[in-house]
Amino acid sequence: MNGDEQSAAMAPLRCCGIEGTEDMARWLWNRQFAAVASDNIAVEAMPPIIDGVERPPTEFGECDLIYDLVSSG
Repeated sequence: MNGDEQSAAMAPLRCCGIEGTEDMARWLWNRQFAAVASDNIAVEAMPPIIDGVERPPTEFGECDLIYDLVSSG
């Protein structure tokens, strides 16, 4: 790939991850996860997929729930 092709391929922010919903946060909490880690740009899937619907990357909605859960002291 040349530089333009690389930029175009990287432009849509997409990566796999867990669902950033309250149900997922409860599932992690109830199973007493001590840590959540990922080698992605985020732990949650990007763009956010909520109730099976892909949301725009700018509409995070509930998606920061997982971050809040695992980063709170």
